[in-house]
Formats: sequence, structure tokens, C-alpha cells
Amino acid sequence: MNTFDDIARKTANVQGLDRISAEERSKLQLRQPHLPRDYIRFLAEIGTGDLGGIRLFGGPTASSEIYPNGEQALTTVLLFGDDFQGYCFGFDTADGYRVVEVDPRGRIDRAVESDFVEFVSQYLN
Repeated sequence: MNTFDDIARKTANVQGLDRISAEERSKLQLRQPHLPRDYIRFLAEIGTGDLGGIRLFGGPTASSEIYPNGEQALTTVLLFGDDFQGYCFGFDTADGYRVVEVDPRGRIDRAVESDFVEFVSQYLN
């Protein structure tokens, strides 16, 4: 079983997840054509919301909306979720959309994973 299928199985009974519609998916792909396909698939097939250790936003969010005084390097990050403790996670658009962690002060703390699904799977084990 691949990782996406494993995540789908583990989240099948999670209440309150909101899937994006086919129309929303198309609009997102037009606005952000370089977003990782597994992320868009996740939003459409599994959804957004509280996954236990992390919360996924309803879509990618400009880092300036959450960190208005974040460091300059943060301007290339699209946030997709948080850990309920002040850390956010996002895609670094200037570095191949790798998944990064942003600390509560708005600094890129570290690279987490190169792949969105691998990142999410860490929180579901």
C-alpha cells in the first residue's frame, strides 16, 4: 500500500474534515500551478481540518497573513497548517516546494520533508 492510501485509511473515520470541491481544486491549480499534486489530492480526497497533532488550513495561505513581521526568507513560503502550539508548516516555493517548519516568531526553523504526504504520515503514526 502506498503512503497516500495508508493516510486515507488512517483518516477514514476522522470527523470534521472538509474536502475541497472539484471547482475549488481547479481554481487552486490555476492560481498555484506549482503546488505539489499530492497536497491538492489530499485536500480533495481527504480534506482539511484537525488531524490530531496538526491542523490543515483550507488552502495555502500567504505567510504574511500569519507572520506579518516574519523574516524576509518567509516571503517565499505558502503555509498549509499548524501544530496548535505556534509552529506552522508550509511549502518553500523558492526551494522546490519542500516542506518547512516556521517557528512562532516567523523564522524558518528547519526543513521537515521534501514531500507533503510523508510529512502528514509522521503525524498519523
